[in-house]
Formats: sequence, structure tokens, C-alpha cells
Amino acid sequence: MSKLFSSFFVAVYAAGFFTLAATWHTESHACSPMPPGVHGSTPGSYDETAVNLPANSAMIFSAKGVPAENFSATLDGATVDLEVDTVLLEKLNFGSSYQLPLRLADTPAVGQEIVVKGCWEVSMWGEGCSTDNCADGCIDETVCNYCNAYTFNVVAEDDAVPTAPISWSFSMHDYPDVPANGASCQGESSLAYYLDLFRLVPETDMAAPNYISMKAYLAEGGNPDEPILKQVQSIYGTTAQASFRTSHATINHLAPDTSICFQVQTFDAANNASDTSTLCTPCYTLSTPDPEICDQGPGPGSGMFMNAPQEPKWAEAHLHSGGHCSSEIPCDYVTCESDETCHTTNQTVWNQYNACLDACDLLGCPDNTHCVAGESATLTIQDNCIEDTYPACDKECPACSHCELVTVNCINSPCPPIDTCVADFVDSDAGIPETGSEDDAGPTTEPEPEADAGTIAEPEPEADAGTTTEPEPEADAGTTAEPQTETDAGNPA
Repeated sequence: MSKLFSSFFVAVYAAGFFTLAATWHTESHACSPMPPGVHGSTPGSYDETAVNLPANSAMIFSAKGVPAENFSATLDGATVDLEVDTVLLEKLNFGSSYQLPLRLADTPAVGQEIVVKGCWEVSMWGEGCSTDNCADGCIDETVCNYCNAYTFNVVAEDDAVPTAPISWSFSMHDYPDVPANGASCQGESSLAYYLDLFRLVPETDMAAPNYISMKAYLAEGGNPDEPILKQVQSIYGTTAQASFRTSHATINHLAPDTSICFQVQTFDAANNASDTSTLCTPCYTLSTPDPEICDQGPGPGSGMFMNAPQEPKWAEAHLHSGGHCSSEIPCDYVTCESDETCHTTNQTVWNQYNACLDACDLLGCPDNTHCVAGESATLTIQDNCIEDTYPACDKECPACSHCELVTVNCINSPCPPIDTCVADFVDSDAGIPETGSEDDAGPTTEPEPEADAGTIAEPEPEADAGTTTEPEPEADAGTTAEPQTETDAGNPA
């Protein structure tokens, strides 16, 4: 497994409240919004454990429904004033984000200790408020004054400019409209943009917290200071990835691959900032056509999208003509185990998470089999690919068809069932009749299973398929065919 990105996944978990995601231009709050309260700080101070804070750095609090006046601070035990850093407040927040940057009104000295307490009201309707369940005091019989405290050790000022990404790119996926779905935490969308950034530098524990800002604006007449999409992430590793989902209406129904620009910039909580970097041409693009709507009887058509698609598996065929791709070698950012080697197929960050492959991964066993290396020095499909106990039918089938498993006879092992695409419900009036139907709207179709589908198909008793078939006793089809038995509709006798 890749070692480099383990810290990234920890960061994603920790950044649940800290990532400022403007994923949809129209916000949706049907998916468990952040509850009221103070939920953490950056730099992270937990369980009253002190963390380092440069003297010129703000403290960033993840706070929902808790205004600045609900925070108090002490410096070496003496009460001091707090103020909001308005510059950081604007940089950090977009849409429904709740990052509150506070700093002491007077710059502290190195070695001093800052303790910040944030308080908010919590209703205690079920059990009432008492000293047993409300350590910070009851406001009344049913409301508790709940507080969290955060401790910081003051270290030397941080005047270093955060390192901007050395190389980065974005890609675009245009897909059929997906409706808003609160159950799966998604808003309405039909476009996705993916940003991939390389060679970032996380801060040390003596530096101010580092962030990267990503903005999108219209290439014609747009303004990066008034973005249509924005996201801010804490920098935890040497790479970063971001995704934006939106609709064609957000970009005024312009061409999605050429009408939008992205601008990135790194900054820190001490208000040091890098130069901005802007791109207006994507690396990869993909347009997925609207699905064919099939007549399947009751229920939605097979082509309907209920969930937004995942990021495509970008390939050379998706490269945008004249586009800009990262110049980095993705495997340079991956550390594999001793029995693994790195293999990447595109210039994206997500592609690297499964880039470490062992001998079994490289063997490429067929569907519905798995590799067992055993003691083999050299692996082969015949010897090391074992059939799955529970085969799965997961072939991607065209519209109006679905996957079914078909059992086959093989000379060599393994011999798993084969994924096959089978047509969905077929309307006999749509031009291709169902087997056994008395209606015929076109060319000769495959006969009943017990018949031999040769060159001339035996007709249904009351049907005429248009080509020469066995005539009805009182009809003349042009060329008299010898009557066949019901068990042979292939070669004429």
C-alpha cells in the first residue's frame, strides 16, 4: 500500500470541519449540517494539550452559530482582548463554511501561553440542566452553557511565504443532469472539475497553519475576486486534490471545457501569501452523452443517473487538445512496499492511491477470479488465478441492457462464468419483437430456443417477416419453400 498518502487520509478525516467546500453553487443542507458549537482549532489543540502558535499567527476555530463575542482569552492567566482577523475571514469562508480566525489584540511574546475558551448554549430538554451535566453553568433549567478550551504556546513569528504548488492541472467531466439527493449528500449537478496539485510543502510545528485557496471564475468577463466556485484546504502533504460539482447554469451554459479558469494560491494564518497561479485549459476532458431512455415497463429507465458519477479513469484518449497537464511524475510521490512497484496511468493525484502493485496485481486475472501467489516464483493465469466463490456480474453494459452471468465450458482453468450484456425489456412495437410474439415489425429474428437458427427462419403461424419463409397453405410468398418440421428451421429439406 502507498505510505505517502496515509497522512492525507488522516487529514481528510480531521478536515471534515475545516475544508471549505463550495462544491455546488446552490448550497444544500439536507445532509447533516454541522451542529452548533466550537468543534476544533487550527493549529489543533485537543484535550487542553498546548500546541505551538507563531506570535503573528491567528487561531482558526471551527465554529457554527458561535459569534466572536462568545470567545474569551487569557495570556499567562490574565484576561486579554480578542479580535477577528477580517482578512483571513474573507479568505477562509465561502458558502456555508464556519471558520472563525481570532487573534490577540496585542501581539504576545515568545514563551507566553494563550488559553481561548468558546462557549455556546445547549438545550437539555430531556434531563434538564444541572451541575452534574453542565460543568460550565446553567443558563436556566433547560439550557446549558457549554464551553471548549484551547491552549497555545507562543513561538517566534512566521514570516515565510508558503510554497505554491510547483505543478498543477484541472480536468473536466460533463455528464447528464443529476438531481439533488439529500440522502446521498449531493446537490443538483451536471459538471465536475477536478484539481490535482503537486509539490506542496506542509508547515512545520513552529509555523503558522498553511492553506491553499482554489477559485473558479468565467474566462470571459469573470473576476477571481468574485468566484463562482471556491474551496480552501489545509495543506497536509506534498499533494492535494479537490473536486467541484456544479451545473451548466453556473457557467451561463457556455462550453464547459473552455469557459472557466481556475486560480490557486497558498497562504497562512500569519497572512503570508504566495503569488497566484491561473489555468484556463484542462488536462483531461470527457463528455458523457445523455443516456438512452429505454421502455422497461414500470419504473425509471435504465439510463437514469441518481448519483453523481465518480471521477473518470482518465486515459490518453481523454487528453484535451492544447490542454495543460502537470509536468510531475506521479510515482515520485509514492512509496511502495519492498515487494511492490509503482504504476500510474495518468497525471492525477487520486490515481496514485492504488499505484503500488504486487505480482498478483500485475498478473491481471480474469473477471470472477482472484490471484493466489502461494510459493510460486513466477505467476501464471492458469496456475494462480482461482475462481471466486461468489462471482459478480459487474460488466458495464450499454444503455437498455444489463449484465448477466453465463456459464461456459473451457479446456483450461480457470473457467469462471462470463459477464454478458443482455437486452432489457423489449417492446414488440419498437421494431424488434420479443421471442414468441405474434407481431413482426422488421427483419427476421432469432427463433424459439428449440429451433435451429440457420438461414431461413420458420415463421410464426400468423406472421410474415418480410423475407421468404414457409408460406401459409393458402398464401403464395413468391418462392415456394418446402415445409419444415417444428424442430428444424435451418436448412431446407
